[in-house]
Amino acid sequence: MAERIYARVNAEVLIWARESVGGNRDRVADKLGLKREKLAAWEDGSERPTIPQLRKLAAQYKRPLATFFLPEPPKQEEEIQDFRLVPGEAASKSPELLVEVRSARERRQVALELSRLLREEVPEFSHRAALSENAEAVGARLRGLLDVSVDEQVCWKHEHEALNAWTHTLENVGVLVFQSGKLPSDISGVSVSEKRFPLVVLNKKDIPRRRVFTLLHEFAHLLLSAAEQDLTARGESIRKVVYRSIVCDLRRLEYDENDLRHERRVEVFCNRVAGAILVPRVAILEESTVRSKGPSDAWHDGEIGYLANRFCVSREVLLRRLLIVRRISQAFYDAKRKQYQKEWITEKPGFALVHQRKVSDNGLRYTELVLDAYSEDEITSTEVARYLDVRLQHLDRIRDEVSRKLRSLEAVP
Repeated sequence: MAERIYARVNAEVLIWARESVGGNRDRVADKLGLKREKLAAWEDGSERPTIPQLRKLAAQYKRPLATFFLPEPPKQEEEIQDFRLVPGEAASKSPELLVEVRSARERRQVALELSRLLREEVPEFSHRAALSENAEAVGARLRGLLDVSVDEQVCWKHEHEALNAWTHTLENVGVLVFQSGKLPSDISGVSVSEKRFPLVVLNKKDIPRRRVFTLLHEFAHLLLSAAEQDLTARGESIRKVVYRSIVCDLRRLEYDENDLRHERRVEVFCNRVAGAILVPRVAILEESTVRSKGPSDAWHDGEIGYLANRFCVSREVLLRRLLIVRRISQAFYDAKRKQYQKEWITEKPGFALVHQRKVSDNGLRYTELVLDAYSEDEITSTEVARYLDVRLQHLDRIRDEVSRKLRSLEAVP
């Protein structure tokens, strides 16, 4: 019988790796088919795993095998800044969520390194917003920043085109946008504030119109967080930055605007900003249907659906905007919200070719950086395959897909 080779690992690293994905020790042991006492012994240092056992742990914790031979745990990773819940769900920083956020952060580091290799400057994220500002005014300002006209918006033929366009506008102002089908179903999106290449990760299980709202809501969070960090750096704020672990609840687009708790005020603000970007006050009031209505007038589902389709937003967002501009009553809004919540759906998995899925998941900005670095011989074929998580045989089609998407975005008037 071959002699067993035991891995000389630091027990503290084993504990850190498990906790970094939010794993409960007993559940991890059960999932791997280990005796619970065995995993406990590895973590208290009284026993050591074999190399094959360590490989199983590495796969479970989504870490390279070499990580477990570090002399001590790496520096503590930052907490998740913000994540959005779908209706009816409770917050849970699950292992799947933590793994996806870590993956996004790793791609961000790749993007920074590739930018350096390509001698492309990555400017600091300079956009800011404050809770003291009027959310409608901030939304109008950001709409100008993103450079999307209403005429352009109403020309989008379908919601996927709208999602692509809004995503591209955020990438143009320095945000990396990723999409993941592996996020837990109760999480709509995550944002991470950074000085360069801040991140937004969207859940592909959400329908595109809700992903658009989450994208712009998280954009507002990034602006608030950047402003808060400026104050903290200058010593002008003694309050701890709260943006590191805010739960944004999609169940209540309205929130109570009289609720003075900071986290609720933040949510009200971000929702109002996102809505103002997507459906500007001036634009909605210019619609003939809206002009002809008063707050007590009846609205048909067809009228609401028409306007939601025209602006490529969800009915919930459109309804909230109608309430804000005083074209529906609070009672009508509450009744319709209940109806729409019962009809809440998620995106049905559709068929997408590998090259289409990878460009969608990684975003145009990140994918372009990887392809450019490869074309300039700054990275190897092995690296490009790893950075895009794809086989080399798909690279030509990925290039074509990037070009097709860019042409499509440029063709819209």
